[in-house]
Amino acid sequence: MRNMDVAFKQLRNLAILLGFFVFLVPGWSASAYASYDVVIPSERTKTYCIITGCDNQVFYRYFYDKKARFCAAKNSIEKNRRQNAMRRYMTNAARAAKVPASVGLIPMLESSYSLGDQEKNFTQKAAGPWQFLPATARDMGLVVDKHKDERFDLQKSTAAGIKYIKWLSKRFDNNHNLAVLSYHAGIGRVEKLVDFYGTSNAWFISQLISENHPDKNYLNKYHSYGLVLSNSGCGEL
Repeated sequence: MRNMDVAFKQLRNLAILLGFFVFLVPGWSASAYASYDVVIPSERTKTYCIITGCDNQVFYRYFYDKKARFCAAKNSIEKNRRQNAMRRYMTNAARAAKVPASVGLIPMLESSYSLGDQEKNFTQKAAGPWQFLPATARDMGLVVDKHKDERFDLQKSTAAGIKYIKWLSKRFDNNHNLAVLSYHAGIGRVEKLVDFYGTSNAWFISQLISENHPDKNYLNKYHSYGLVLSNSGCGEL
């Protein structure tokens, strides 16, 4: 019975994958999606998404369904002096390193821009604004030992976070969306799904990962915050 359940789940996911390809084929007009209740984004939203890689119905459906929530979050972040200062520092650092400015939003998703409590012992856990595990932090050049933990250092951890995204992007053939997804879900998990389903479609892989945890739809959240905090998306359809 368990084998049958696994086979059914795999067939279902393959069917979903085919559906994703229908939505993601470049150059299709709105009329081609007529029977799918297509979402037509605003020009500013579409322009942002073409540049950042979220130009597809998967994202548009998610964002416009939850637009009010993200626009309210934008106002809250901009009114919080600490969060806004950290966001500006990290997005500027990302731009300077020639990666998408939205990379500076990863700590918001990971830690709500919190440095964390340095008094606690995090030597075996993720810590700091970028939520680095100790081994990954050391791989990215940070010192993590019983005497010093540079994951709590804003400048050094930000440089390491950007370095890690660059490394992930290179590993996934410059697929930024897979890099962002792997930052959160883990390289091994993403690579296994890519190999098993034979696709590097980050939106499909993201849906598989968040299938049992819809509140953690990481890639859609990442681009939703990126969109509204770039002063696009809110107040328009």
